[in-house]
Amino acid sequence: MTDRIGLFGGTFDPVHNGHLALARAALDTVQLTRLLFVPAACPPHKKEGPEASFADRTRMIDLAIASETRMSQSTVEAEREGPSYTVETLRALAQKLGQDVEIHLVVGADSATAGCSSRADSISKGPTRCPPVLITSSSRPTNQ
Repeated sequence: MTDRIGLFGGTFDPVHNGHLALARAALDTVQLTRLLFVPAACPPHKKEGPEASFADRTRMIDLAIASETRMSQSTVEAEREGPSYTVETLRALAQKLGQDVEIHLVVGADSATAGCSSRADSISKGPTRCPPVLITSSSRPTNQ
């Protein structure tokens, strides 16, 4: 059986119950094997950057998901310099995870309305195919 992994990126400054609810909804409704939180090291859309350091945000995520057996996090964005662009993160994670993994980009409705949906569309058609899953507040995903 192929692993179906959801990638949920963001600043997570701080991670909160809404993030966890979205992650659970993605896991259950899209039948994901697991979900990776991917905190942005240097978010390009935030002019002033996150208030909490990357290390503090990863610790907050660890604490928030400690009892969630199908959730973990990747710090892949801290391994490179410059802005944290989704398409570059997807390429790096696809290479690390291997070809036997089906990757789904998990996008909250707030990110989609902020202009991320056009990038999600280009990602789903690029060299690293990654079908985006839009999760709304009603917890019903939309496969784009």
